[in-house]
Amino acid sequence: RKNTGFGKDNLNALTEGLWNVAVGHSSLKANTGGASNVAIGYESLLRNITGGENVAIGLQSMQFNLSGDGNVAIGRLALGVNTADKNTSVGWQSGATNTSGQFNSYLGYLAGAGNTTGDQNVAIGREAAYSFIGGNNTSIGAKSLFGVDTQSTGTGNTALGYNSGSAITTGSNNVIIGSNTGGTIATSSNNIIISDGSGNNRIQVSSGGNVGIGTTAGQKLVVGGGTNGRVRIKVD
Repeated sequence: RKNTGFGKDNLNALTEGLWNVAVGHSSLKANTGGASNVAIGYESLLRNITGGENVAIGLQSMQFNLSGDGNVAIGRLALGVNTADKNTSVGWQSGATNTSGQFNSYLGYLAGAGNTTGDQNVAIGREAAYSFIGGNNTSIGAKSLFGVDTQSTGTGNTALGYNSGSAITTGSNNVIIGSNTGGTIATSSNNIIISDGSGNNRIQVSSGGNVGIGTTAGQKLVVGGGTNGRVRIKVD
């Protein structure tokens, strides 16, 4: 049936699936109708039954997937308990506890490891978005949007830099730039924070639109047209 298997107990249950490749002990062992899967490594895609077009490379990668389609998991236990579609996870235990979350992209050691149901997240870097379970978040940098276990449900956050936005729990739609930035934001939303590499705030725009330069308090900064080509700046 145009399938390729190499290793003990792989493709054991196959009945209808086509164009599968299984390499390693018990890889694609339970697969019956899933097609166009690639499983390389001990127990990779172990319990897959009808899921198709998945790529799982690494020890026990995607081992609990049953019917999820179009996923890519590279690394030990990557997307280990995933049952959803269209996730990409590269790195040791990246996306390891993802169950129903879809369209997530994880790159790095333990990146997105704690997400279960959040959709459309991007996490790049060691332990980026480690404990975040909200959706539509973007974290770039080691431990960015690290999160607080089971409490970080915020959505639409963007964090760039090592350990940036790591304290956010329910806060949403924040933009945080700079290493060690945003440690005081947990539940606040709609903030823009730019700091230096030591985590000192240099510019902050609050959810109300107030601007702080060199301070976290912030005042209203009005920029408008002046005369003779000059720009008028007023601080209230």
